[in-house]
Amino acid sequence: MRKFDPQNAEVHAARLEAIITFGGNNKAKRNADVMTTLDQFERALDDYEEAAGEVAINDSTKRAIMMQILPTELATATRNTVMAAQKTMATVSPEYLYTIIQQRCEFDEVALGLAVPMEMGAVADQH
Repeated sequence: MRKFDPQNAEVHAARLEAIITFGGNNKAKRNADVMTTLDQFERALDDYEEAAGEVAINDSTKRAIMMQILPTELATATRNTVMAAQKTMATVSPEYLYTIIQQRCEFDEVALGLAVPMEMGAVADQH
């Protein structure tokens, strides 16, 4: 059963606007929120494309929106990872970028999980 979807330009324009502004309106505050937010973005794209029967946005715009979603530190780490692979943001596919972001989130989660807060007085003052 197909859900009710009026086939008019205003509905498609509103959906497309929601996709274009998604990154600015849904910036993840923590790395733990990133993958959920990226999945919501993908669902919004899929819903639009299914209803409209066309591709919502090009890969360049999709990558830009994906990067807008990321917290600043994760966006920097993601750009650095792309550069370390001797690529540019313009040459990676959104799917490849998604994989990099996912791996950065997992890496950062493991690295942060190993960090132990310093106890007061645990390090002797060297003065």
